[in-house]
Amino acid sequence: MIRLYLVPVPLILLLLLGCSTMIPIANKEITDFDGRKLEHASAGEGQPLIVFISGGGPADMDSWGKVYPEAQSTSKVFAYNRFGDGHSDQVAEAQTGAKVVATLRELLQRLGFTPPYILVGHSLGGLYANLFARLHPREVAGIVLVDSSHPDQGEMMRNPGMIWSVINGAIQKLYATINPTKFSEIAVFDETASQVNNAGPFPDVPLAVITAGKRFTLLASDKMIQTVDDHQRDLAAMSPQGQQIIAERSGHFVQNDQPEVVIRAIREVVEQTRLR
Repeated sequence: MIRLYLVPVPLILLLLLGCSTMIPIANKEITDFDGRKLEHASAGEGQPLIVFISGGGPADMDSWGKVYPEAQSTSKVFAYNRFGDGHSDQVAEAQTGAKVVATLRELLQRLGFTPPYILVGHSLGGLYANLFARLHPREVAGIVLVDSSHPDQGEMMRNPGMIWSVINGAIQKLYATINPTKFSEIAVFDETASQVNNAGPFPDVPLAVITAGKRFTLLASDKMIQTVDDHQRDLAAMSPQGQQIIAERSGHFVQNDQPEVVIRAIREVVEQTRLR
């Protein structure tokens, strides 16, 4: 049987559809990172630091614009633009998950932010948060994943169906020309997924997995639907303290459609970490 449903492909198209409602984050700064510029912002007070990690494609730190100002009433917040985004520089090498995590970790250290952190990752940014937690478990106090990518979704990305394949191929070629650095993150998805699967275990920390409940329509098999559902449940099961939250009225950009759901999840995770 064929049903209407969203599978997590093509990533770039989904991100293009969601980026239209972004609200710019205020008071951005530029830091020199070994001769290259990285753009970032921070606000608020308190511990632990809440670190926002944006998705792939054209999504950048402004994708958190509806959540970032509210979250700072809970604790200090930090958001940044990876290489290729905003006023951050382009770089020549492909941006694997390990490189993204290493850059973020060093940037936080250089700016004087003390771990452990609360990582909040959307889409592909959720995969980076997952990898960060496995590589540096003592530096992570809790995690919020917002309609996050799963390391095993690569097969669906490679085989989305004829219509999506044509659309996705055209968009990816265009975006690879416009922003080769950011596009390289998606191009090396399988390598990043392998890094996650080969890293250490996920730490026993508070974990909220927010799953979009409102899906963009696409012809997909029951098997694909089941796989998407299984992936989201699997993410929530990574930690004994994990929970899944369904954002019933949200598409892929839950932070834009229902920012209150993300804010509430962040506050709950922060409160749990402070009780430990």
